[in-house]
Amino acid sequence: MGGAYAAFEEDVKGSIEEGKYADLTIWSDDLYTIPTAEIPNLYARGIVVGGTLYENTIVGIENKSDGENPDHFNLYDNYPNPFNSSTFISYHLVKQGHTTLIIYNSLGQVVRTLVNQTQLPGMYMISWDGFDNNRRKAPSGQYYFQLKQGDNMLVKKALMLK
Repeated sequence: MGGAYAAFEEDVKGSIEEGKYADLTIWSDDLYTIPTAEIPNLYARGIVVGGTLYENTIVGIENKSDGENPDHFNLYDNYPNPFNSSTFISYHLVKQGHTTLIIYNSLGQVVRTLVNQTQLPGMYMISWDGFDNNRRKAPSGQYYFQLKQGDNMLVKKALMLK
């Protein structure tokens, strides 16, 4: 609930109740019953963002929604935002092509290149662990993530708080 409050979105996020988005992470095991030493070995089996389930697959995240996929190039808000140690970034591609997803700091400097490859049409989700390209932890602050494919380019912002 704190993240929703900090983003002034507590009226649509932050708790599981009717009329609100059910944004949550589905972990590979029960966080409350496994030995504490095994917690770092957990991985996200999927997440629910805006009521849509995205499940981990070998090629990324597959949209398991009963609704229709968007029919346009799209970059979604990261989740959670603000974030502390990591955040998920989702995007939708409508055609095959060379795709880049780059994180920039508030000075416009490249912090991390998350995607730099040819990708097929579909929904994708990638996690940013808050580290830069040199594996140094990025400082708290505002970051911008840019998705580019051909002539299409979209930018969203994220806030890292430590």
